[in-house]
Amino acid sequence: MLATFSNRALQKALLSSVAVVAIFAIYAPNVAKADPTPECNNGLGVSTSTECGTNSTTGEAQNATAVGNNSQALRQNATAVGQFSIASEENSTAIGQSALADGTGATAVGQDSTASGINSTAIGKNAASGANQGVALGAFAQATAENSVAIGYLTFATRANTVSFGNVGTERQLTNVAAGTFDTDAVNLGQLNAALAAIVNPYFKVNGTGTAAVVSGAFSTASGIGSIASGSFATATGFGSESSGNYSTATGGLAIARGLRTAAFGYNARALGDYSSAFGADSYAIGRESAAFGNGANSSGEASVAIGTDAEAFELGATAVGNEASANQVFSTSIGFESRANDVGGVALGGWAIATGDGSIAIGRGAETLFGNAIAIGRFAFTAGVNGTAIGSSAGASGDDGTAVGYASEASGEKSTVVGSESEAIGYASSAFGRLSYAGGYKSTAIGSYSEANFMNSSAFGAEAVADALNAVALGAYSVAIRANTVSIGDVGSERQLVNLAPGTQGTDAVNLNQLNVVSNVA
Repeated sequence: MLATFSNRALQKALLSSVAVVAIFAIYAPNVAKADPTPECNNGLGVSTSTECGTNSTTGEAQNATAVGNNSQALRQNATAVGQFSIASEENSTAIGQSALADGTGATAVGQDSTASGINSTAIGKNAASGANQGVALGAFAQATAENSVAIGYLTFATRANTVSFGNVGTERQLTNVAAGTFDTDAVNLGQLNAALAAIVNPYFKVNGTGTAAVVSGAFSTASGIGSIASGSFATATGFGSESSGNYSTATGGLAIARGLRTAAFGYNARALGDYSSAFGADSYAIGRESAAFGNGANSSGEASVAIGTDAEAFELGATAVGNEASANQVFSTSIGFESRANDVGGVALGGWAIATGDGSIAIGRGAETLFGNAIAIGRFAFTAGVNGTAIGSSAGASGDDGTAVGYASEASGEKSTVVGSESEAIGYASSAFGRLSYAGGYKSTAIGSYSEANFMNSSAFGAEAVADALNAVALGAYSVAIRANTVSIGDVGSERQLVNLAPGTQGTDAVNLNQLNVVSNVA
């Protein structure tokens, strides 16, 4: 029963992670390509890149995030989500395909997962763990010693403070137990059969020198001082443990499994909602069908999932993956060290990423959205307006409906659009395209590197073109328009001819040289 339920919870955790990756597939194609790895990259190097796709690495990065294809992430609060994911050390999290993680605060969730030691957790498919704080929960699970726990499918664990539940003939019973000789020893089936022959009730209890274990549910088992198994087919193992739900299992000192078919493993672990699972010291699975994996993990919402030390998923369908990650609202998703998804449907991916506002998305280390339906992609990308979009390292969209694409680009005007590194659009509905371009006037337009449109309805087209008057147009590189309602195609000393001009037919039309010559000949 336990193995079946654990697999179900794990599938939900993996499906939630797959949903996050699907969101990347929708938005990633719009991201500016800043280095050879396409999709979501917003600049070269550790300090400027966010890498989501083919050959992603963020090597030598601090708090790195790499999301797809050949992703790696490599160190400090690293997160790597898909394809050949690795992550490799420090507060690593690697969730999918060839996931590895490889040590320090490692968590590796799916496909060929490994994890390899120190605070390890590996949850699915070829899960392994590699010892230290162990835990490897499913598919080909192992763990191999120290604080091992390996609970599903092929299991293993191989001792040192172990909980196993599988292997050597793939048993799901507690196996290879020598006959107990002291009051606090576990007993084997031979001893149990001898005891059962002398009693009528179909259960057993093993008492310590303190308060007796209590068994009141049919076919239940209680083992440990003060342990209680009151649900039918319930199992309570450990000091003060309690399994009051039918088919529930509580293993560990003060562990509690109260809901139907619940499982709580670890000191003070709590599985309170029906079909919930809590694995790890002080972990809490409160919502129905919720799952909490890791020390201090908390899944309060129905069908919520929290994976990682102190990870929290508070509402219906919420998913939090990574140390201290927090998903605070319905269907919110948070993946990465101290990431936060604060509102309905929000997505935060990356170390310290924060998504505030319904339906908002923040991807990359320190990326942040403050209002609904906003998107911030890139290291420290920032949106402070409703429906804002900022893509690129340090890109910012502070105006409502603003769009900024490129390193350190800024769309501060309402409905403004800016594309290009360090470019800026501050006027209402203004547009700036090109590196260091600037649109400062109401509905102004600047297109070209270093171009400027400073007044209302002014337009500058071309590198270093400047439109510096009301309704003025500067057309061509280095052109300057400084008079209102004029079109300039050059500058003083750098004039241009206007060629291929058709003859004027109306009073306000420009005339060409042929027309002028006709007039001159008549004169």
